[in-house]
Amino acid sequence: MQNSNQNTAGLSSKILKYLAELLVVVFGVYLGFKANNYASELTQKDYVNATIKEMYHSLEQDIKDAELNMEGHRKGIVVVQYFFKLVHNKSVDIDSFDIYYHRLTRNFISVQNTSPFETIRSKGYNVIANDSLRRKMVKLYDFQYEMLEKLKKSINLHRFIPINLIISMNFWIILSIFIKI
Repeated sequence: MQNSNQNTAGLSSKILKYLAELLVVVFGVYLGFKANNYASELTQKDYVNATIKEMYHSLEQDIKDAELNMEGHRKGIVVVQYFFKLVHNKSVDIDSFDIYYHRLTRNFISVQNTSPFETIRSKGYNVIANDSLRRKMVKLYDFQYEMLEKLKKSINLHRFIPINLIISMNFWIILSIFIKI
């Protein structure tokens, strides 16, 4: 009987030892998966942060582009006033005609860099943890920039062809009015 108790005690201690080893292995694998997931999350966060920084720099360039376009449109208003005077036979500086004509026929089209947003879109919007930031990004890129794209497509790039034909055919007549040949 004593031998049977020793065998049972030995068997119990072996089972406990194997169970402890099994628990250590399972816990080690679990920790490995957790560490791998944590590293993956850090990499994802770094990637998202880098993309957001790139988006920030792109937006800075978009703002500069918009400011240049606004300045061009302000000059365009002056140009329209110049040609309004010209059409109504008011005194204008003929030496500036070529500059004003160039500005009259100049296009100011806004160009946006949307590649950082497209990168985030491809990864899924949920990579942006901040709900407010995510909503603002989607509003800007998916709505406002798309509206600008539609506006750009509606611009007739050849709208000055009739004016150019009239001016070129009558250039000497127009010039003689100012020079009094």
